[in-house]
Amino acid sequence: MGLIISMPKSKLRFCGVARRRWPNRKSWNPGKERRIEFARVFMKFVIKRPKEVESDLLAAARWYDVQQPGLGDDFLDECEAAIASLSANALLYSVRFADVRCIRLPRFKRYGVYYFMTEEQIVLLAVHHGARDSRWLEERRKRT
Repeated sequence: MGLIISMPKSKLRFCGVARRRWPNRKSWNPGKERRIEFARVFMKFVIKRPKEVESDLLAAARWYDVQQPGLGDDFLDECEAAIASLSANALLYSVRFADVRCIRLPRFKRYGVYYFMTEEQIVLLAVHHGARDSRWLEERRKRT
């Protein structure tokens, strides 16, 4: 009989005597990835961008340009990339209130793009700093 050593699961990295690695997460169900890709193909949404959102974007970009020249352009690029990713990944982000969802900007972590979805389109609600009062977002949602 062999010696049995008890180890916590966090330390266990190999299985069996042959020292083979445990299968990684992707190999457990390779069909799952195909289903996700299949869903992405058919869940494209049209993005509607009201003028209020454009004014929010420009106001924040102007503020960042005052802080450091060129930072406002970086902010606009981050916003455009986040908004472009919404058409394929709109359901990925959490609901903040009612039916309004938020995608955070990777570089400007306090800012978020708030949006809601109808059957075939995504309606942008605002580009909003997370430390500010969000009651006006609720009011803007009621108007649209």
